[in-house]
Amino acid sequence: MKQTLLLLLEIVFATDLPSQDTCCLTGYQRFDIVVFSTNAPDSVALDYLVFDAGNCLIGQLEGFGFSGASYQSENIPAGVKFKAVFESAGNGIVVCFGEITGNAIAGKYIWARKGADDLSFSFSGELAKTSAQVIE
Repeated sequence: MKQTLLLLLEIVFATDLPSQDTCCLTGYQRFDIVVFSTNAPDSVALDYLVFDAGNCLIGQLEGFGFSGASYQSENIPAGVKFKAVFESAGNGIVVCFGEITGNAIAGKYIWARKGADDLSFSFSGELAKTSAQVIE
């Protein structure tokens, strides 16, 4: 876990993105996503990812003690690049990063678990029908 934690910290701090206040992720944005585990390729789950009031939340992580995390985002030619770091006292650290293009989202998250092997996931999805705003 130490090596993975160091790798995660390198990913997080490799590039400083502006805070969410200087970017285009404003208001409530919910994305319905399909999550694939790279540790178990046949494992697929439906989930959601929310950006709201300067925080990011991944639905299934709540059950493991991860609450919303502040995120950083940056405008890129194709849309928006983002990253967030979630922490749980009992379950480790999750680093999430990805890109939003129009109403589509895609990315990865890595869960460095305490006392267990790390888990790696990729996800993709689109803006939920409940999110009225299109990200530009």
